[in-house]
Amino acid sequence: MADAFNNAGGDWIDNAVAGGGGANARSLGINRIVGGNPPTVMQFNYGRQLDEIIEHGYVRDISDLAAQGNWNELVPDALMDSITVDGKVYGIPVNMHGQTWSWWSLPALEKAGVEVPASWDAFFPTLDKLKAAGIIPVAVSRDAWTIDSIWRFIVISKGGTDLFRKIYVDHDVSSVNSPEFRELVETLIRLRDYSDPGASARNWNDSTALIINDTAGVQFMGDWAKGEFLNAGEVPMQDFACTPVIGGNQGYVYGGDMFVVTASEDPEQLSAQNLFVETLMSKQVQIDFNRVKGSIPVRSDVDTAQLDACAQIAIDLVKNPDNQVGDQPFYNSSDTIGAIRDLLGALWSDPNPSVDTFTQNFAQIIAAE
Repeated sequence: MADAFNNAGGDWIDNAVAGGGGANARSLGINRIVGGNPPTVMQFNYGRQLDEIIEHGYVRDISDLAAQGNWNELVPDALMDSITVDGKVYGIPVNMHGQTWSWWSLPALEKAGVEVPASWDAFFPTLDKLKAAGIIPVAVSRDAWTIDSIWRFIVISKGGTDLFRKIYVDHDVSSVNSPEFRELVETLIRLRDYSDPGASARNWNDSTALIINDTAGVQFMGDWAKGEFLNAGEVPMQDFACTPVIGGNQGYVYGGDMFVVTASEDPEQLSAQNLFVETLMSKQVQIDFNRVKGSIPVRSDVDTAQLDACAQIAIDLVKNPDNQVGDQPFYNSSDTIGAIRDLLGALWSDPNPSVDTFTQNFAQIIAAE
């Protein structure tokens, strides 16, 4: 992306900010805007993260550039809705990430004498075999958002898109108080026994490394983890396997990354922003960037045949709109998401977790949304 921008005549200057999920980077960007030193562009996730900065006039309306690029015809409706506020386009969509994947070490499974489980009936016996073979069954990380990744994988796999929508889109308290929801919570609690003590000191990519070096069996993480495998020279379906669900449900929870350009009256700044938008939405950058990032392109007119086996699974799934469901940020405020993650983190670390207490608190959180 940076090379393409520079080759087109731009001057890309990185200001990388550590921290999974992007919250730290967004806070820094907003602080710079308020302080009178705005970045030319900022990275966000799809959803409601834009609401406040649009309300304050911090970002530029790029509806004219979207119209010139024919985005309405090329970009999925749900993503266009996510970057559009009051009929004006503010975001530059660059990818479509699958938020709920499982990543399996094939050598670890082979050592344990098992395969990637095709059903939940086979799932825990597979983890038992991994543990018996001296392999960490589930590679977990310290941050609550990574526990949330495990949780949403369970929700979409066992509950399907219908239950996922009832919880996160409709905020249906009766669904949270259902036996189906209780089973999801019990599954998450049961999974804790398959982690290891080192989880409390790991970032998400450290856990991915455990899958890459075949020390652990499975990690539950969005498809940005695939970039770690590819950068390590791993080959999908030869060195590692990727599954967005376990069982018969065919759901695909999607999110992804977008950029915004900050409001400016400087002609030089505006010109650089225009070039940035044009570069990010070009066919070649869409392919090159998403191949490395692990996601799939937002443009419907690019040749995806050159993407890897995991990407092909995602592409096949999203062809059917019934399989698609937007992730939490599409329908929930950052406060709601934060409260859910705090609740999940507390459940994961509680030596005596209560399903009833968790369910009551979860219901209160979504009811307030």
